[in-house]
Amino acid sequence: MEYLDKVWCESQRLWPIGFILERVCNQEFTYNGITIPNRQYLNINVWDIHHNPEYWSDPQTFNPENFSKEAKESRHPCAFIPFGAGPRQCVAMRFAILEAKIGLIHMMQKYSFELDPKTPDLDDLSVFGSGSSIYPTKGIHLRLVPRE
Repeated sequence: MEYLDKVWCESQRLWPIGFILERVCNQEFTYNGITIPNRQYLNINVWDIHHNPEYWSDPQTFNPENFSKEAKESRHPCAFIPFGAGPRQCVAMRFAILEAKIGLIHMMQKYSFELDPKTPDLDDLSVFGSGSSIYPTKGIHLRLVPRE
């Protein structure tokens, strides 16, 4: 279960479900000489944070060990925010994670997953953002192979 959690987190780091968080500043705030006025809308780019080499040693590579206990303790707590952070974090986060993991476990008990030859080269996977979600423009084709 610990490794499943690492794999799930790394998947969300590389391909966050929502790649933009929107917030509204509730009071004027100045940081590094930049003033953000009260009631200013802010867009937080989750994709760029999750792919920033300042927080991730090889940000384009799938590495579940990015979520080992030591790795998590060594980086900023907001370097991984697939569900937001703080008081406006997604209220259903724990339920969504539990549901996703249970679904994966049930599927993996019955099937193994293989990439279909129709899948484009994953090293050149372009994405499209619509609203606050992303998805691969050419799709990813999987085959579910029944386990014996």
